[in-house]
Amino acid sequence: MIEPSDILKFLLHQIDGKGKPYENTVRYSVVRFLLAVIEGSPVKAEDKALLRGAEPFDKNIFIEPFLGAVNVLFIIEPEIEKRIFEDEYLLPELNTYIVESANTAISSNIFDFANGASGMLFYLKSVNSSEILCLKSRFVSGVRNYVDKRAYTLTENPQYLLSKLTDTLIGIYLNKPNEIEETELTDTIDTCFNAMFSYWQEVNHEDKKYLFLGKNLKYPTLKGLLTWRDGDIQKAIVTIVYSVLKNNKPLYKTGLLLGLHTLILPDLFDDNIDGVGFYSGALGPYYGYKLLYDFTDDINFLEASDLWMSRLEANLTKIIYAQKELSFQEIMMIATCYAFVNQKSQYNDYTREIF
Repeated sequence: MIEPSDILKFLLHQIDGKGKPYENTVRYSVVRFLLAVIEGSPVKAEDKALLRGAEPFDKNIFIEPFLGAVNVLFIIEPEIEKRIFEDEYLLPELNTYIVESANTAISSNIFDFANGASGMLFYLKSVNSSEILCLKSRFVSGVRNYVDKRAYTLTENPQYLLSKLTDTLIGIYLNKPNEIEETELTDTIDTCFNAMFSYWQEVNHEDKKYLFLGKNLKYPTLKGLLTWRDGDIQKAIVTIVYSVLKNNKPLYKTGLLLGLHTLILPDLFDDNIDGVGFYSGALGPYYGYKLLYDFTDDINFLEASDLWMSRLEANLTKIIYAQKELSFQEIMMIATCYAFVNQKSQYNDYTREIF
């Protein structure tokens, strides 16, 4: 079993080793900042100064992987979402840049999660300053217009985009920003979820029918159907959370069934997930199955999460022993794995109280 200290030592070697190019200084400060937030330890003054004073060009380089990593941490460790907006960790200049970027993305109808308005609003969803409330209102109206025009059909993976939009909107709703018109917000959530669910398809396999919401099964992009980005684990969780929001027991059972059907995917398709990342590696399936188990008490999900934890540890061990220099995005990915293995995750089991 890999130890958290092994991962941390590897990360620190990657960012503090000699011979690093000067232009990478800001990006390594981002990683050190992330590790401080994960551990709840003080941020080095020089790192905070570098991040607060970063030029727009530097921010453009690190903003997408930064948001990607932080949003994963928000998902797996609720305390981090509170911590990162506390005075000790607050980076006003960086957050202002994110708000400005989100406004630009909304105006340009860019709503994807990786580098669009959805990921930025997911990051900001728990903040209720007057400026962010105005941004949230613009986001809700923009999403409604975007989905009504079916602009999502032009994207590479509309199912994933719609599921993340639904997830982000539910996050905004649960934070209860009173200044946003509740009817408009709930109607937009309904619109996004229904658009996502319209992609459902039944697949016959060994005289049984299975339900999928992932990519079209006619295309050879099936390896990703287990991943958080392309597959149905994430969509099963969104369906269950939405069903709780609507107090809809039949839909809850559909979400459960959707999750259970992903368990046959390794038999149906070529499963070669050998990475460690959340969106396309072993970390996503591990977290997803663990959360599905917490929601449902179904032992099949617990067994699946244990399997993926073993895969995650094996893949992490391979990377660490290889000792090769990683890219910035890979380093950020390993940092999120460190948070997991460090056993800082907290899981929400409020669905058990309802159903």
